Amino acid sequence: MTDRHDNRPVHLIINPRSGYGGQKLLLADLRAAVRAAGIELVEHTTTARGDATQYARSVANSSRAILVWGGDGTVNEVR
Repeated sequence: MTDRHDNRPVHLIINPRSGYGGQKLLLADLRAAVRAAGIELVEHTTTARGDATQYARSVANSSRAILVWGGDGTVNEVR
């Protein structure tokens, strides 16, 4: 469990090709909820296969959490 006083940012890795219709609205809700909680949110947008892995590895030790918004392929890259 994360210490609620942890001031490290949450990183959000987004595959912009994933999500249709109302799912894009849910992404906006996610962004708003994290920011409303007073947590810094840093976004990374994938453009090619392997980007999610690279982003996750580069921030793993400096993140409060890493969230992934995408399909199975994007999520599996980060696992």
